[in-house]
Parts: sequence; structure tokens; C-alpha cells
Amino acid sequence: MIIDGKEISKSNILGKPVAKLLLDKNCTVTVCHSKTKDLTMYTKQADILVLAAGKINLINGNMIKEGVILIDACINVYQGNIYGDADFESVKDLCPYVTPVPGGVGPVTTAMILKNTLEAFKYAVKGA
Repeated sequence: MIIDGKEISKSNILGKPVAKLLLDKNCTVTVCHSKTKDLTMYTKQADILVLAAGKINLINGNMIKEGVILIDACINVYQGNIYGDADFESVKDLCPYVTPVPGGVGPVTTAMILKNTLEAFKYAVKGA
């Protein structure tokens, strides 16, 4: 069995929408979450790994295969510092593409919020 993508989070805000986007691109998707047993078994199979669990350094280099695309979409704040769900230092050399935290998907999120706010304003003005 080939697993194209793993999503660690089943939230309605990120986990489920990302799973659907991957499914729409014909990826085989496995969703893991806090009740998943033997998480490493799943993460080592992933070609694309999307993290949104909200747990500092949940994933490290021993839990992934070389060549995985890792998208860390979580921001965890601890003692004034910002961390992702991945231990960036231990995964960065294994991944040809990895999003850092901070500075990875956050700016994209901000841009999309601004775009949607502008669209909502245009809709509201047009409907007034």
C-alpha cells in the first residue's frame, strides 16, 4: 500500500479541509490524531506529512522517512518562544521541502485572511 499523505489532526479548521484537498488531488490520505496508536508507523510511510496537532516537537527525524515533504502548520508558544509540531533541527536535513515555524505557513494564512476580509467588504458594500 502506498500512502501519499498523512494529516496529523482531525480538526474542522485545518485537518479535515487539508485531507479533502489532498483527496481531491487523488492522494491516498490517512488522518492521525491523539488517539492514533503507533504514530511512527504511519509517519514513516508518508510522502507528504501535514502537522497541525498543537504539540511541541511531536515529530522528530526518527519518525519520518527521507524525502518526505513536511508542512508544519502549527504554532505553539512556550515560555515566550514559538515552536512547531516538528523538531525542525532533526527533520530539516531529511526533507527536501519543510516549512519552518515561525515563518512557514503563517504569512500565507495572514495573506488569505486579508484577501477574504477584502472580499467580504466588497460583498457587503455591493449588497448595501
